[in-house]
Amino acid sequence: MNQSQYFGPAPVSFEAFCARIRHQRIGGELVNREQMQKAFAHIVMPDRLLTRLGPAINSGTAMLIYGPAGNGKTTIAEIIGQIFETVVYVPHCFVAEGQIVKVFDPTLHKQVPEVTGGGARGLRRERFDKRWVPCFRPLVITGGELTMEMLDLKFNALAKFYEAPLHIKALNGTFLIDNFGRQRVKPEEILNRWIVPLNSRVDYLTFHTGKTVQIPFDEFVIFSTNLHPNDLMDPAFQHRIAYKLEAVEPPEDLFRKVFEGMSKKAGMELTDAVFDQVMDTIKANDAQLAYFQPKFIVEQVLASCKFEGTPPQ
Repeated sequence: MNQSQYFGPAPVSFEAFCARIRHQRIGGELVNREQMQKAFAHIVMPDRLLTRLGPAINSGTAMLIYGPAGNGKTTIAEIIGQIFETVVYVPHCFVAEGQIVKVFDPTLHKQVPEVTGGGARGLRRERFDKRWVPCFRPLVITGGELTMEMLDLKFNALAKFYEAPLHIKALNGTFLIDNFGRQRVKPEEILNRWIVPLNSRVDYLTFHTGKTVQIPFDEFVIFSTNLHPNDLMDPAFQHRIAYKLEAVEPPEDLFRKVFEGMSKKAGMELTDAVFDQVMDTIKANDAQLAYFQPKFIVEQVLASCKFEGTPPQ
């Protein structure tokens, strides 16, 4: 009890955890155009963007999505994180250098329900070893709250065991750094922390005893930002991110398609007169079109109709 007060499923060995990470690497999963079209069917986006997203996802490395606010960067990143179909096995915890590290997190890891036959791709019918939890590939999202300390092992001085950092919980899945450049730490500090993992595909965990272990780094890292890449990182780091996609404002035809879809969902019809009025107002204010605008307009119309006691129109 003096050494550790951890209570729960027995830890797996560190060597077994590393072997499992390599075995179920995200780069080994194929995502084809049909899967992409199905995943993005409920949102309006240019075909060329879908064509560029496919190779980036199949690379399983890193991607930067940038562009003006309100054009779907976070939505796209979240859909990417949920597009993978195979099951991965996540340990409740592992032991390394005599220290126990908790990995499985029910708030981040979506457990695959028990099935008697068929089931998700990669799920065994029987669970022989309950130290491992069958999960869908994890999607871990962090934003402006990200600090450097959140990327290190967290030691519980009272219980005397460790909690794995966010990017370790995201292994074999997707790690989204949203609103990149808006964190309390400088962007270059965060980028410097990622140089070794993105280059060498390994990371290092340091215990409070001073001992360090090397762990395979296998996850799809997405940086999402409203800022231009040149304002965030130097050319040397930009070279380390092979896929950089710009989410631009929609052309008028796609904007109308989004507007019509939002209106229909709310039980209303978008007439030519109303659409022309909205477009005139946006142009009169020298504003750029954005994918988020139809949703906000429809919500405001619904609230106004509710206040006036009239049917939605």
